[in-house]
Amino acid sequence: MEQPVVIEEMKDVPFYEITRLNCEDEMLKFQAPVLGKGATAIIPMMHGASLIAFSGTPEQTYQLRYSQYYVGKVLVNLMMSGKVTHVLDTNKVSVPVKRNQSFIYSVDNDCSYMSHGAAVSFEVASLIFDPSVFESVLDRFFGPDDYASKQACLAAVFTKESHGKVFTFNHEVKQVVRQILRCRLTGNFRRVYLECKLFELLAHYFASIMDGRHNRITFSARDIAILQEVKRALTNEDLTKVSVDELCKQFGINRFKLTMGFQSVFNTSIIRYFRQQVLSRAHQTLADGVYNVSQAAFVFGYANAAAFSRAFFKEFGMRPGEVARIRSQPDSSPPPPNFRLHR
Repeated sequence: MEQPVVIEEMKDVPFYEITRLNCEDEMLKFQAPVLGKGATAIIPMMHGASLIAFSGTPEQTYQLRYSQYYVGKVLVNLMMSGKVTHVLDTNKVSVPVKRNQSFIYSVDNDCSYMSHGAAVSFEVASLIFDPSVFESVLDRFFGPDDYASKQACLAAVFTKESHGKVFTFNHEVKQVVRQILRCRLTGNFRRVYLECKLFELLAHYFASIMDGRHNRITFSARDIAILQEVKRALTNEDLTKVSVDELCKQFGINRFKLTMGFQSVFNTSIIRYFRQQVLSRAHQTLADGVYNVSQAAFVFGYANAAAFSRAFFKEFGMRPGEVARIRSQPDSSPPPPNFRLHR
């Protein structure tokens, strides 16, 4: 088997020819030993997010170390054509990625390589995010009621501690990448265009991930029985704080099946259902005069009375103080909450 040439730094590779394309960003064509003929581009998409395109036909099999360029970043890798192998050295994980496949990688002082075969043409595009920007982008696509979908994306990320997933993306993703690479706008026109294209690209990409996850996941009779047990526990037990990880351990189900299964079976996220139960119990204690508003906020796990009041109003359309006032009025009964605590 051919031993690959290991390239630690791109600056160590001599080039026969480099041609800068007519664009305000760094877009180059090159011809070099080992790497062969290819092209590369670095395109800032918005603050904290860039697209890097790299294509070529290697003369020899080689491994290019890339992790040192992306320490502290989130890399979304899109294999446009050909095939490569990503070697995530920290976990000794070898991930083959073929045409129209992708994975997400959170780089943290790792030593990782991209392996290319001799004479095998490839084209790869990578989105590079600051972690805070990636998190805010996810929040744009997945609101509080889409918690399970957001977690499905986060669960796909390769890290030192977790083995992520490889996904297949749709044709629209490739089309948007090519539109970005062909863009010759300049100045503010270019800035606005690229930011819009970034979100268009991610919309198609995340949709591909969600479609793939939903198509592959199945729930057995045992899974559904466990999900029903979890729901009963959240309904009946006197819980004020709970974590998804604790529920996974307690009921013997993995995180993905718990979050996505709960959403699929009960048509609500497990976090939203738990929040409804907690607020229902809080409503009942206020109606019974057990606690005042500040006490209820503390007992039911809210940072302060204001945060409790906002959540309460969103759930019931009234402030917690109104429940106490209604209780104090003679011949009046508080309106029932959406959910009651079963004792």
